[in-house]
Parts: sequence; structure tokens; C-alpha cells
Amino acid sequence: MIPADFPPHWRAAIETGDASGFKTQDDFVAFFRATSIVNGCFGELSDAETDNVVGLRDGFPEVNEAARQAATKEREAAPRFIGVTNLARAPTLAELQPEIDAIETGLGKMSRSASESWAKVIAKHNQGVP
Repeated sequence: MIPADFPPHWRAAIETGDASGFKTQDDFVAFFRATSIVNGCFGELSDAETDNVVGLRDGFPEVNEAARQAATKEREAAPRFIGVTNLARAPTLAELQPEIDAIETGLGKMSRSASESWAKVIAKHNQGVP
């Protein structure tokens, strides 16, 4: 399902694979980030729509790479606390909030069946843990 807040030229790109509506590279990069597998809507698109997005990524590798680099730069710039064991001090809730928000957003984007399957995997693993 294409997010309702996507502009018409993004919708057209997803529905038809037509990139003619993109006027700037920044807009195209933003599109690739919004339709990514990580933190994007890729997993919610139909098979035909995902094929169109993959076709655009394959057809514009330099823009796709710019989107990947922008996402990496943003991710690396954000401080990380969860899972880090060598912290000099415990982080405050305000410092943790961006990570918590990102995790909650990711969980919210998981399909119901995926989250149920994951819960079953965890439950099965926990049965074997003393």
C-alpha cells in the first residue's frame, strides 16, 4: 500500500516505474529513502509496486547510492546507547528517546504475521532456556 501522504509523482513512480516526475536529485533520494526496506514502506507495497521500485533503483544506481549514503550518515550521526556495554555513564531518558522512537517505528511497520512469527520464535527459544 502506498502511503497516502506521498506526492503524486512518487505515487506514479511506484505504480508505473516512471521517474519523469522527479525534478531534483534530492527529491529522488528522498523517494528512495521513503521506499526503502529499512524505515521505508517497501514491505507494504504490492509485488508489482516493489518490482517498479527495484527497477528504479537498478535504473538509477547513483541516486540509489546517494540515498544509501545519506541514510548511513544519518544513522552514524545519531548517538547509540541501547546495546552498548562500555558507556562511561548511564544515558538519560531524553538521550534514549530517539532510539526508542526508532525501534517503536520499526515495530509498527512490521506486518502482524511477521511480529507473531517472531514472538513464536522467541517463545520456542525461551522454552529451552533454564
